[in-house]
Amino acid sequence: MLGKAVLYTFLGLLPLLSGDATGVATGGGHTHVGVITQAQLEAGAAVTITFSGSGHTHNLPLSTDEVQQIAQGHPVQKSYMDLHPHTYTFTPPSQVEDQTWSAVKQIYRK
Repeated sequence: MLGKAVLYTFLGLLPLLSGDATGVATGGGHTHVGVITQAQLEAGAAVTITFSGSGHTHNLPLSTDEVQQIAQGHPVQKSYMDLHPHTYTFTPPSQVEDQTWSAVKQIYRK
């Protein structure tokens, strides 16, 4: 776990609290990772999440309904165009660790 913590810190993903949710952007031959914080989930309001990795960033707006679905433990998937298209998949907090580590490995295995 220490190796993951060091890499997450490098990627700006720490602190990844147990109540945070992750989003992974796929498509176009590369991957990005973004985080919705526990505070944002508890507020339940619309937010814009920044996804980083692969040398550039994307900003994805989430509606109030989408944030609340994630906060209630439901995965949310959304296609969106910001520079180029990606499919964004959000994992509820209870499933965060496995998905985040999988996405980090995809970004840095090349």
